[in-house]
Parts: sequence; structure tokens; C-alpha cells
Amino acid sequence: MASWLVNGVALAALAWAGCADVPALEVDTPLFVFNAYPASGATIAHADLREVAVTFSDDLGEAFVVREESGDFLELVGPEGALPVVRTDRTNVAYDDETYTLRVLLDPEVRTAIGPGPWRLLVRGGLESSEGRVLPVDYEARFVVAE
Repeated sequence: MASWLVNGVALAALAWAGCADVPALEVDTPLFVFNAYPASGATIAHADLREVAVTFSDDLGEAFVVREESGDFLELVGPEGALPVVRTDRTNVAYDDETYTLRVLLDPEVRTAIGPGPWRLLVRGGLESSEGRVLPVDYEARFVVAE
């Protein structure tokens, strides 16, 4: 391992000095979720659960487009099944294209349907950023709602 490190440092020094051509390394990273609210592993009081939010690694695009598509990839799943968190008219969805955060305010009917117990905030795989990066798999934030 020490020889690998020495060779790497020597090559970096030569490249820095302009004595060697170092090939450029391009990595095509997928879209991923930085964080979610409620966070995975959290216990949250029912009274405090007023919204769900997801922050992504890349811009999802124009806010109005994200609002239109959000219902297709975002779900809140509990012991009784999935709840529709996004209204048909999308008026409860906000997207910040500077922080890449998607926020959904929960309607009173949805909040009433959320009972105590284990829940999952699910972001479906296949979601694509404006740069063409794709969320390769479903993302789940598992949390518990307390009474």
C-alpha cells in the first residue's frame, strides 16, 4: 500500500509541474437524496407533522414542472397503505431551485389519516434531474409518528 501511495504522490507532483499528462476522470453520478423530513429513524409527534420535504443532489428543473410531476414520485406509506400527499391541483407543493428542496404541505384530511406507528416517505426511482441524472432506486425515509 505504501508504494501505491508514493507512486500516486509522485504522479501528482509530475502532473502539477506539467511534466506528465494525467488523464481526466469523468464520473457520471446519479441523482440522490441528500436528506428528508421527517428524517429516517426519527420519531415525530403527530402535531408536528405538517409537511414532508426532500432535498436532492441536483436541480429538478423549473418549479412549475416539478410541481406537476411531484405526484408521480412522492408517497407517504403507513400501516394501512399509501396516502396521497400531493393535491390534484398541486397547490400544496413548493420547490426551491436553489437548494433543490421539494416541500409538500399536508392537507388536514391527510394529517387526520396519519395515525401513530411506523411510516415511510417514499420517493420513487426514475425521477430525473434537469441535467439528466436519474434517481436509480426508490428512496425511503422510515420514521415513527407518536401520539
